[in-house]
Amino acid sequence: MLVFLDTEFTDLVEGAKLISLGLVAENGATFYAETSPVLWRDEASDFVLAEVVPHLANTPESRTEIAARLTVWLQELPDPPAQFVLDSEYDWDHVWELFDEYGSWPACLAKRPVFFAPWSSENTAVEDAAEAARTAYFRERGVPEHHALNDAHALRLSYLAVLRILDGQADAPT
Repeated sequence: MLVFLDTEFTDLVEGAKLISLGLVAENGATFYAETSPVLWRDEASDFVLAEVVPHLANTPESRTEIAARLTVWLQELPDPPAQFVLDSEYDWDHVWELFDEYGSWPACLAKRPVFFAPWSSENTAVEDAAEAARTAYFRERGVPEHHALNDAHALRLSYLAVLRILDGQADAPT
C-alpha cells in the first residue's frame, strides 16, 4: 500500500530537527504527529516560525512515542508492506532517523520510498496536472500549506493526477 508522507522541520539544512509529520494512505487512513517545541524551537528558521508554527495543533509527543505510534499505525494498514511516497529526501531522512534512533524499522514498511518529483519532469502535462491538483486541494478545502498532514493529502492528489495523465485520462481527481 502506498502511503503519502510529508514532514515539517526546522530548516533546509543538514541536521534539521523534525517538527511534524503527516501521512495519508491509499485507503484514506491518516496519521499526524508533532514533536515538542523544546526540541526544535531554537533552531527553527524565520520561514518556519512564520509559515509552519502557526498551523501546528500543539499536540507534542516525544520522538519515541511518535515512532511507536507510527509503527502501530503502519501495522494496521492492509496490504503490507507499506511504501512511502514523498517529494523530498528531507522527508525520508527524518523518517529514517525517527525509526533508527527512537525505535526500530517496522517490518511492515518498505525500506525504499517512491520519490515523486513531478516538477522535474520533462512532460509539462505531468507538471501541470500535479500542480493543479495540489493547489486545488488547498483552495477547495481552505486549509493552509506547510502543515504536514495537509501537504500529504495534496501530495496524494498530485500523484493520482499524474497517474491519470500517464494513463491517458485528462481529468485530475478531486
